[in-house]
Amino acid sequence: MTKFILRWVINAIGLYLAVLLLPGIDLRSNLVSILWLALIFGVVNALFGPLLKLLTCPLILLTLGLFTLVINTFLFWLTSVIGQSFGLGLIIS
Repeated sequence: MTKFILRWVINAIGLYLAVLLLPGIDLRSNLVSILWLALIFGVVNALFGPLLKLLTCPLILLTLGLFTLVINTFLFWLTSVIGQSFGLGLIIS
């Protein structure tokens, strides 16, 4: 249980720093929504991350692991789409 909470807090801190530092990521709601978005990102990453990495294994090997950046970007975008459907204002341009 503590491992789950620790990952959740680390995801929330990472999302908050991404909103602050990167110009294409905007948060249109309060900071409590960062905790919900971190939870959504953890679930999306746990469910779809291994599946996408398994399906794109040849591309990952061909690019020496750089394709994992594309997979993580897609998962982050998917988190934004799911968050917007729940009314959490994470916008990625």
